[in-house]
Amino acid sequence: MADGRDDVQEIQAWLNSVFGSNSEWESLDEDGIAGWGTIRGIIRGLQLELGFSGTDVDGVFGNDLKAAVPDLTPPTSEDQTFISIAQSALRVKGYNAPAVGTGEFGHFSDLTVEALRTMCDDANYHATENDYGNPVITDEIWKGLCSQDAYVLVSGGDTEIRTIQRRLNGPGYQPQLGLAPADGIVTPQMTRALISAVQLISGIKNPDGYWGDNTQAEIPSVMTEQDDSSGVWADVLTYGLYLNGFDFVNVQSPNWIDLERTLYQFASFMRLNVIGEGVATEDMITALFISHGNQSRGFDDIIAEPGEHVMGIDLATRLEDKTDTFSNDDAALSSMHISFVGRYMQNAPDPVLDKEMTLEEIDQLLEMTVEDPDTGMIIGFGIAPIWQTSANGPDYFIPGRGTTDAQLAHTRADALGMPGDVTIFYAVDFDAFGSTIADLIVPYFEELNAESTALGSNPVGVYGPRAVCNELHDKGLASASFVGNLSYGWTGNLGQPMPDNWAIDQFNEIDVMLVDDDDGTSETVGADQLIRNPANGKLWTRMSR
Repeated sequence: MADGRDDVQEIQAWLNSVFGSNSEWESLDEDGIAGWGTIRGIIRGLQLELGFSGTDVDGVFGNDLKAAVPDLTPPTSEDQTFISIAQSALRVKGYNAPAVGTGEFGHFSDLTVEALRTMCDDANYHATENDYGNPVITDEIWKGLCSQDAYVLVSGGDTEIRTIQRRLNGPGYQPQLGLAPADGIVTPQMTRALISAVQLISGIKNPDGYWGDNTQAEIPSVMTEQDDSSGVWADVLTYGLYLNGFDFVNVQSPNWIDLERTLYQFASFMRLNVIGEGVATEDMITALFISHGNQSRGFDDIIAEPGEHVMGIDLATRLEDKTDTFSNDDAALSSMHISFVGRYMQNAPDPVLDKEMTLEEIDQLLEMTVEDPDTGMIIGFGIAPIWQTSANGPDYFIPGRGTTDAQLAHTRADALGMPGDVTIFYAVDFDAFGSTIADLIVPYFEELNAESTALGSNPVGVYGPRAVCNELHDKGLASASFVGNLSYGWTGNLGQPMPDNWAIDQFNEIDVMLVDDDDGTSETVGADQLIRNPANGKLWTRMSR
């Protein structure tokens, strides 16, 4: 049993022995491996012991099981099998609970109490202790036991991230937030716990970790040290800054003196207006915890440098003979000060989507000018070219695809008359994360870059979630990032910092009215709102020629 453990093998054998006669039991491999197979076996044993049957015996710790599990309080007369299952789960996690075959197995002994207390101390979770200071196995503890969640620092973990996780498991946020890992790894679970903490201190009684309109409505318009007498906002703002890549903040002892400088740096990086030192605005707070930020922000909320494009839209609808859309007061886009659009270079063949730019459309857009509302400066309208024929799943990113796409994009750019210094944003339009990025996306962009360089093609940019953009930027495979922040629920956007080379921030989905230049008729189509960072990438404008 080179890869297994003797105590885990004994647990697997015990589970097979106790539940093997039940027709709904799935026999466990007795290999001693403490992985998901063993954990699912523990969950199935728990479900069968509780009387679950049929498809409900699925090895998944869901809401129905959480509602059914018994509380185990030392000492207890509860069925010994439940205690044995809990002890088995503790041992699988590496805690020194009684082993199978010992006299204490099946009894809530001192050794069991100590094992459970050690786990709770590791997590800094003490919301279930009884009057004697002993931990009780509640539904929340059961949920933790029946998972691969770790409560100690794991390989690749960050000690400061673990500090944040343990704080969120602590008394200031419990029992509302529930037990979460304390392993030093940023996960969607951790990000949602942090959002729940923000919801809790904002006065939301039942935090759920999902940032919607109700949460946005409760976020203070401004927050300062004077408004934060308990220091809880200093805590969560510091945690949010750390997750957003500002890793020099004082996680151990959050304070407003440090926050003054760092909040200003964060706001400047995100192109958000600052109204004073030591002031966290609603836009700044929101941007720390949800990828799309405050979706109601507009031109006046953004740092606008003279002569630069600030606000834009992207859409799959052609704008040929529809340039009145951007100046017609009834179309609403004129008040948004739109100065550039994201448009597709090529149609999508599968499924067929007729969305590509035409020469006439390009000419009409580039003939437009926009007046800076602050300075009166006139700038040329811009286009951000997007290359996407599919790219909406891992199956697209096969060997050779990057080379082919580089060749096709080069040919198409020449046909459209695109200047050679304009950034082309190649799409990764799905929730790519972890090994998918390393195994599929990175090789694709390596091919893209190699072939684009050989052809003398346009700079390679990326459209995608933050995790993809960050990895490609770190490896020097994307000169600029068009960040799909609108997909806020994607793993690749949850708890991930904005890439340093971000050029475009896609943050809101809207309906826009397109006005025909000839007869004034209109149609309503979907579009995404964009914010431009002039530090990265290059738009296509007349000035590019």
